[in-house]
Amino acid sequence: MQRSKNTYYLLASSAALGLVLAGCGGGADGTATDAGDDDGGTAAAGGGEEVTLSVATFNEFGYEELLEEYEAANPGVTVEHVKADTADNARAALRNSLGANSGAADIEAMEVDWVTEFKQYPDKFADLNDPELEGRWLDWKTEAVTLEDGTLMGYGTDIGPEAVCYRADLFEEAGLPSDRDEVAELLGETWEDYFAVGEEFVASSDAAWYDSAGALWQGMINQVDYAYEDENDEIIALENPEVRALYDQVLSASVDDELSAGLGQWSADWASAFQGDEFATMLCPGWMLGVIEGNAAGVEGWDVANVFPGGGGNWGGSYLTVPAQGENVEEAKKLAA
Repeated sequence: MQRSKNTYYLLASSAALGLVLAGCGGGADGTATDAGDDDGGTAAAGGGEEVTLSVATFNEFGYEELLEEYEAANPGVTVEHVKADTADNARAALRNSLGANSGAADIEAMEVDWVTEFKQYPDKFADLNDPELEGRWLDWKTEAVTLEDGTLMGYGTDIGPEAVCYRADLFEEAGLPSDRDEVAELLGETWEDYFAVGEEFVASSDAAWYDSAGALWQGMINQVDYAYEDENDEIIALENPEVRALYDQVLSASVDDELSAGLGQWSADWASAFQGDEFATMLCPGWMLGVIEGNAAGVEGWDVANVFPGGGGNWGGSYLTVPAQGENVEEAKKLAA
């Protein structure tokens, strides 16, 4: 969702070079109050004035009904939901609006991989600290968006504990067990186990074992506590033996053993591949279930096994932030809460 202790990667740092920010935006020091007031009273500013709040998300956050509930509970508040088609487009839009100090939504969703980039501009976000909300999130989820001065940059929306999704029908055709529990046992505890089953599978099937070498790398590298930087924030990517070993393992499995479908995750080809029999497994954080459901509409056979090679992992998770440039920062903080 983001994702272990990695600082998410050098990509985030290089992307930040494209963000040429204008002068400091005005911040907000007031603390947020919980959106779910017991009396259901109005959240409208100025004692009953009409307030319109914009919420920018990407992909599928599932907020439609929640936003309607908020409007019903808070007369005078209208919520406009702006949904980007991809996370990359949402990230670019946020970067541009922060750089121009204009155009950001009142609430902006932020994927965990963007955090390193946007933490460099703390004055662009309202502080979301609120004593009433302490303990709502896992400690590590909050720590990832807590700045050195204690400012809380975002409210966590989800995390991404990993499993393995698989095509039960393709497993059966290849002579492998397809029951969830049996598949979990079959895939084993290590990546070596996972790749070994993959070699057995491709020997009896025209489908690839997994969708994307890049996606596989994401899951594997997230299990390394210090992959690209050490505990002192020193870059170790080029000399880290764990990184090299995993890279060689993925490369060998994907190219030499031909286990990968060779798809770029999130590409159009990757999305359309769910409608065919192109691959049998993929790494599967909880939020990926909705992606599979959408891409594989009408396709029977997808299932999920409660297993993840290498000892478990987390991929992903997003946050809601409140840009400081907004005209209704306090109302936005209430809705975000």
